[in-house]
Amino acid sequence: MPLRSSATVGFLLIGGRSVLGAPLTDISEVWDRVLEDTTGLAMADDVWAGVGQQKFQMTQSGFYNNDVGGYNEALEVADPQVLLYAPSSNTVGDELVALSGVRTTFVKLPARGVLHKATATYFAAQGPEDLNLQKILANLVARTTLGPTNLAIVDWGAATTLGGAVYVGLSALTLDGGTSLGVSVHHSTDNFGADDTVLQVFTNITGIGPAAERIAIPSGTTIKRYTRIQYVFNGASGVNRTATFAAGIGRSN
Repeated sequence: MPLRSSATVGFLLIGGRSVLGAPLTDISEVWDRVLEDTTGLAMADDVWAGVGQQKFQMTQSGFYNNDVGGYNEALEVADPQVLLYAPSSNTVGDELVALSGVRTTFVKLPARGVLHKATATYFAAQGPEDLNLQKILANLVARTTLGPTNLAIVDWGAATTLGGAVYVGLSALTLDGGTSLGVSVHHSTDNFGADDTVLQVFTNITGIGPAAERIAIPSGTTIKRYTRIQYVFNGASGVNRTATFAAGIGRSN
């Protein structure tokens, strides 16, 4: 696999807030398959069995920064928030870590002689879907085209009926007279030739941001081989319209 550094991290959105940058210093992820010791009497070696449960934990650490819309504002929200994290690039089709997470701890660490630090830990309230099967559908950039605009196509190689989830995180929105931003996930059997079907539609975004949403795709629903994002500025948006958002999809394994 190619070697990567912190400079290759594409984005980190917490509840839509973009917190990647100077305040953030490190991110850690733990994917844990829960096991139970089933070793019986007179057995020489330990025996472990899976209980059919998995846990995911993410921890972020950085400098204390209480700017509006900043790192600590995101971490201080106690309710579940949608997290979108691109560990290796900001490119459509590359790997994504996405979940709805509940913050369990938030620690501020003031000390003499150093800048104040802060750290927060999240557990997954919903998801994440299999980490090997999460991909970026919309990279985090400012978009201005009125639309409907289709983004790059992601080829999964095959369809699935195992379910999953789709995610969107918006950090900033200027409608310039429009009514809302609409974002939807489309899928296709033929690389969007004759077949272009809506898979999921996110709630229209009407505020300035931040905003985020996760929509579950139940098992048994077909997710076709090809997927992409479509977005549109609704209403009479002026030339100064802009939307900065990222989106992704996870397919269960």
